Amino acid sequence: MRRKSQKPATAQRKNNQDISQMLASTSRARGITPPWPMTTREPPTEETSKEVATALPRAEALVTKQDIHDLLEHFQYMFAAELNMVKTEVQAMIDRLQAIEEYVHEVKQGMTTQSMQQLQKLHSQFAIRMEALEDKG
Repeated sequence: MRRKSQKPATAQRKNNQDISQMLASTSRARGITPPWPMTTREPPTEETSKEVATALPRAEALVTKQDIHDLLEHFQYMFAAELNMVKTEVQAMIDRLQAIEEYVHEVKQGMTTQSMQQLQKLHSQFAIRMEALEDKG
């Protein structure tokens, strides 16, 4: 189970890197250089924060509605893919639970039948012993 939960995280990490690379290449094509590498997860330092503060107005002027639309489309696609993956995993879990329920039901039925047979056997043994005691007494 642990192994399966790592797969979506790896896929998510790859998607994040893809998005970062796409954003970086789009920015470079427009002459904007990101103030820190897009693939790091470390928070920016004060120095890079100042660079970002000065770069933001320039970047905002260069971002078009089409860029935003493209990013939204990409995020929708990623979300749909993640959702389908989760749906598949949940359905697999449901199938496993149903199989377990069926197995438990079969075991209960088998135990009930077995228990009934044992009870009847014990009852007949008891009846035989009671008859033997009555014959002696």
